[in-house]
Amino acid sequence: MMKPVAGESDEALVTRIAACDDQALRALIDRHRPRAHLIALRILRQPADAEEVVGDTFTQVWRKAATFSGQRGPVASWVATITRTRALDRLRNRRRSTLVMEQIVRAPDALDEFACTGQPEPDRLLGLGDLRHQVRSAVAGLSPLHRQVVH
Repeated sequence: MMKPVAGESDEALVTRIAACDDQALRALIDRHRPRAHLIALRILRQPADAEEVVGDTFTQVWRKAATFSGQRGPVASWVATITRTRALDRLRNRRRSTLVMEQIVRAPDALDEFACTGQPEPDRLLGLGDLRHQVRSAVAGLSPLHRQVVH
């Protein structure tokens, strides 16, 4: 593959990325990573999460380069939009996980009741099913590393 030229346009790099040119991807990352990181950090306020979002952003650029259309706007805007969307998704997942964990902490412990009586009350069993579903959904929304820690 051809080495990227310093003056090569973003659109040309995306065309090369669509043809699986990893050097073009590196050049695009070098150009747009600082802004993508800033966007993610402003939304998430946690450097580690921002780094993951930036990695996810450029993974999506690699996968979706063939779908890019310069008629809809410049590459910089496309990368910024992907970053913003990924960061907001991560923020929503983080908030959802936090809410579920707070509910778990505040919920009456039906398992203690089960240990004492041998049977939990039926209404608490229903609540546990909902809570179990919420926990599973929240854990599914975590990054693989965070999911591994929870498990």
